[in-house]
Amino acid sequence: MHFLLLIFFFSIGAIGCFFVLKNNFQLYYKILLNHIFLSIFACLFFYLNGFYRFTLPLLYIIPTVVVTFGFLVLFTLHFQQRNHTFRYLFMIINWVFVFEIFLEYIGFIHFRNGWDFWDSYSFYWIYLRLFIYFGNKYIPMEQRYQKRLPPKLYGTLFGVTLTLSILVLFWLIHFR
Repeated sequence: MHFLLLIFFFSIGAIGCFFVLKNNFQLYYKILLNHIFLSIFACLFFYLNGFYRFTLPLLYIIPTVVVTFGFLVLFTLHFQQRNHTFRYLFMIINWVFVFEIFLEYIGFIHFRNGWDFWDSYSFYWIYLRLFIYFGNKYIPMEQRYQKRLPPKLYGTLFGVTLTLSILVLFWLIHFR
């Protein structure tokens, strides 16, 4: 089952990266190259320092981490809102966080040596903020996806994400 999940996440990440890159390869490839180096370094650093372990061998995990987080970075930059950046990042990071909790729950990833969900959650914020900073320098807003969600739908998505986040927080505090 873990290997099938790995293939699923790798496939989703690869397809997602392809669709974002095909829109404007010249602008996004620099961000993706920086992400590749940083994500390999971070993954190896955390793994070799014993902060977490995976059920599958590291050689299978690293390409999937690079591709799926590459898609996360490209997606975040491509669809970044001019306004309400906090709400936008909050929604993305919390949905990713739910997937990580699921992966830990089924035994795909094991936290160790004091590393836990909150460290991962904080790292997501720092990582995506870093790439938004560089993305804003290299990719003009005019070159990104210009259609915006209607405010009512955007507010509904934010409300659903906030509710899910509160439920997950409650579950983590009381049942973990």
